[in-house]
Parts: sequence; C-alpha cells; structure tokens
Amino acid sequence: MAIRHKDITDEELKTIKLDLYDEMMKRKMEKSVRQGIYDFLAYYVSFENPQMLRIFEEEVENKLGRSITVGTREYLLEKAKNEGVMLGVKTERANSEKLLAEERKKVLETKYEVVSNLILDFGFTDEQAAKAAEVTVDFVQKVRADLAKKKN
Repeated sequence: MAIRHKDITDEELKTIKLDLYDEMMKRKMEKSVRQGIYDFLAYYVSFENPQMLRIFEEEVENKLGRSITVGTREYLLEKAKNEGVMLGVKTERANSEKLLAEERKKVLETKYEVVSNLILDFGFTDEQAAKAAEVTVDFVQKVRADLAKKKN
C-alpha cells in the first residue's frame, strides 16, 4: 500500500518490484511461499499501464534464464481453459453416450413393436419377422415369448 500511495511512475514501480523480487530470491523459502509473494507483486501491486505487467514478467523470466515468457496469469488462464475444455469434452461425451443409449432404446422399442405386429397381425414366422424387421431370430423369439406370457 505504501508503494501504491507514493506518486511514482510505472517504471519506478517496476524497479521496486524487481528489487523486491531479487531480495525474495536470495532468501531460502518454500516454492509455494515464493510463488505467493510473486503473485502479490505481479497482480496486487498493479501498474497503471497493463503492458507493464508483461514487461515485468519478461524481466523476471530473463532473471531466471528462461527464453519463453509465459506469465503466471496467462499460465493460470490457459490451465483453467484447458481444464474447462476437458470438462466440456467429458460432459459432451457423457451426454453423447446417454443420448446414444436413449436412441438405441427407442430403436429397440420400435423394432419390438414392429415384430409384435408382424407376429400378431400377419402371422409371420420367426425367420420372416426377423428378415422384415432387420433383427435376429433370437430377438423375434424373445418377442414371441413375451407375447405368449401376456396372452396367458
């Protein structure tokens, strides 16, 4: 708060942040603590110009000797996006499987009804009903057995 209430430029703020970062890196502390301090420096003590955050992160990356700059914010956003996509894929797959199962059930119910009609209304044999309804003979025999149960 003291830093933000001083009347300083973004360039001066960046210098202060980098000095604090250097001081932090000299101390022995857990990675999670260091990451928390870095996040605080990067995101809670904010610059007036949003582009300065990118410049700050690039300079930190240079200090670490990394050639590819991916800021914490970008990393977290990308990670959240990927997790969201994966969740969406899993949800979509589950929904597709559910819809497919429902569609199969409807098709079987329709075929059951067709076979019932072929047997009851037209007296088809098992083989004739199977061929006409495009089902197996076993399926027709199950339908015929159900019809016989209902009759008794």
